[in-house]
Amino acid sequence: MGLVALLALGAALALAAAVTAIVRDARHPARATVGWALARGLATRPSEAGMDASEGTVPCADGTALPMWTVTGGSPDGPALLLLHGWRRSRSDSLRRLPWLLPHVRFACVLDMRGHGDAPAGPSTLGAADVADACAAVRTRPDVPWIVAGHSLGASVAIRAAAALHASGTQIVGALLMCPYPDVRVPLAGRLSNMGMPAFPAVSLAARAVRALCGRETPIEDALRVIGNGSIPTVWITCIEDAIAPPDAVRALHARACAHGIQATLLVDSGADHDSIGTGHPSWTADAVAALGLKATRAEATTP
Repeated sequence: MGLVALLALGAALALAAAVTAIVRDARHPARATVGWALARGLATRPSEAGMDASEGTVPCADGTALPMWTVTGGSPDGPALLLLHGWRRSRSDSLRRLPWLLPHVRFACVLDMRGHGDAPAGPSTLGAADVADACAAVRTRPDVPWIVAGHSLGASVAIRAAAALHASGTQIVGALLMCPYPDVRVPLAGRLSNMGMPAFPAVSLAARAVRALCGRETPIEDALRVIGNGSIPTVWITCIEDAIAPPDAVRALHARACAHGIQATLLVDSGADHDSIGTGHPSWTADAVAALGLKATRAEATTP
């Protein structure tokens, strides 16, 4: 009996250590700053990518100022775009997803979310506080219509922010969601899978710990209901294989969106993975642009 108890204690301690490590890693991701971009041969600022932009900050409700670039677009009559990066990424990574979008929007805002890039605030809240921050970014220009877009964590924040903004009277004309997931349990399980570790029961415990520390996400069903009531077109994009936001999970989200009466277009990128989806000029660009009702490109640009 003593040996059984000792083994049980050892298993419990190992599980506690694993959960603690998962939660710490999730809340304190490695920051994708200038060094990260340089190591990958990526632009560290818009001018290096041939984009005209201004530097500013997002005035958040708690007084935090998140760094944000406002990048000039190519459609003076088009909507504005808010593009949110994924976990362990930054606004520098968002620049990779702007080339096919910029010609169709008035301007694009890309920011560093809490715990990421050059953001002074941390740790990451994994979406809990990021929705309010995204809304604050959009409200810096309440005079224009907006498309809210994101990748991975940013996509999950984007759908919730679009709902919150619409509910408060902001004109939201579309949502672009690249590799979204319904809640934090999905990417946590994916990361464990990538490390060759079983998801149960560590993911459930880690998700509870994250929510206790960061706060709960807005239930995805609540966000979808608001989006559906607002007749806001949405585009859902997935890969062929993706452990972080599995295609089946994205398809299920798309089906739930359709069930709420949302104009929801599902696109599958057969040539991209989770990290590269939406970068450069994807093959599905025309379909996404049409689904969002974006106008044809104009030659002249507009200053934000």
